[in-house]
Amino acid sequence: MAYTPIALPVTRTIIATAPWGIPITNAVNQLGTDVTALQGTTTPTAWTALTLQNGWTNYGSGTQVGQYRKIGDMVYIRAALKAPGTATTIGNLPAGFRPAFQLEFPCSYYSGSRLICGVTVNGAGDVVAPDVVPVNALLSLSVIAFSITP
Repeated sequence: MAYTPIALPVTRTIIATAPWGIPITNAVNQLGTDVTALQGTTTPTAWTALTLQNGWTNYGSGTQVGQYRKIGDMVYIRAALKAPGTATTIGNLPAGFRPAFQLEFPCSYYSGSRLICGVTVNGAGDVVAPDVVPVNALLSLSVIAFSITP
């Protein structure tokens, strides 16, 4: 059986029904060719410095400084931070960059060896290290990404 490739149709044109038994429109083709048509035109915000609190500081030595940004409804946080040695709030995200519910992320830290700890982001925008991370340990927040849509 020979297969014929599907050509990109004119908007809202039914392209083929025989192989699947239902109309397939150009929305299927947009999945691979025009993602902005499906998600809307989104301009990312600039990376903004995360204001650190309670003794947390940027680690330095060429590592990533604490920053956040939003693309569509997704917020991203990146940082390499030096821990003060207590379980405290690291910083706070402004309105529009906060999740609807508290979320927890597994993050790594280095203090002689690599270990895992939890970091939470709550609806008030607090970024918190609820586990005690040893003083001067390097805490990586490179895995934090979440939707602000409930």
